[in-house]
Amino acid sequence: MSQMEVRGMEVTGMKSIVVYASRSGNTENIAYAIAAGLRLKGLVGVFAIDDAPTVLEDVGLVVIGGPTEGHSVTKSIATYLDRVGAAWKGVRVASFDTRLRWPRWLSGSAASDIAARLRACGAVLVATPTSFFVQGKQPALEPGELERAEAWAMSLVERVQPQHSAV
Repeated sequence: MSQMEVRGMEVTGMKSIVVYASRSGNTENIAYAIAAGLRLKGLVGVFAIDDAPTVLEDVGLVVIGGPTEGHSVTKSIATYLDRVGAAWKGVRVASFDTRLRWPRWLSGSAASDIAARLRACGAVLVATPTSFFVQGKQPALEPGELERAEAWAMSLVERVQPQHSAV
């Protein structure tokens, strides 16, 4: 199911989509926090991986993320990115994941794997793959991660659509 929203009166801003896979709800919560940051500059669609579009029209930025499982991406994300293929050549993208705060060599990073797959499709990465951290056996987001996700999204907008000062 998708959600398209506009905050405030701005209707001419950049159109973005956020695509996520989530098992326990943590990555979904991060995806919506990212959407909140992107929404400050335009329209945002948020899609669970099974409902995500593979054909993009007038989309300025795609942000994709999921949990790190088995040191890598979930099967649903891998399948989605395989379907996208070269159709996303030149599309501006960013990737994120949720994972334990272990050294990356120990936990792996879905975000890095997503970025590598997107690069192989010809997409243009606008940011370093980013991890948001969970803790505990029943993983829960660490305090402050939702706010960090929203701030990260705002930085993406600045990279993709730099503001121009008024003359």
